[in-house]
Amino acid sequence: MEVKKVTYFTEKEEEFANLLMNLGFEKRVAKVMIYLSSKPESTTHDIERGTDLRQPEVSLATVYLIDKKWMVCKEVREKKTGRPAKSFRLAKPLPEIFNSIEEQKKNEICAKLQMMKKLRVCANECSAILPQVYKDKPIPGKDPQGRTVSGPRLCEGDHSP
Repeated sequence: MEVKKVTYFTEKEEEFANLLMNLGFEKRVAKVMIYLSSKPESTTHDIERGTDLRQPEVSLATVYLIDKKWMVCKEVREKKTGRPAKSFRLAKPLPEIFNSIEEQKKNEICAKLQMMKKLRVCANECSAILPQVYKDKPIPGKDPQGRTVSGPRLCEGDHSP
């Protein structure tokens, strides 16, 4: 019988995974990414055991990471017979991956801010409808004449325009 050493997540690695999950990554993707950052190259079976994920979860995570071009896969034949094993490694160092994530999140935020600006413009243009919603209180932003308008106070002591 062959004895292998199994690597498990430390508290710091669990915290690392939780931070990635808070950024919107699935648990399985976060765990696989962290596992591969500590082991230069691993088989699917090693990843399953080290991350405590099942084979379908590891498979979905690896497909996602390969699609993002953050991971590469190669087939390894240990014996002449049988199905070849797949070996995975990160295609980029973690700082480069983090830069990609940061850029993606910035783009998402910018897109949402643009939508908010469009919403304000549309709301000001549709002022015939909105006094019913705001009970005749002005909508924050610019009015049709280009003047700055402050909206209703949302909280007690709210002094924001």
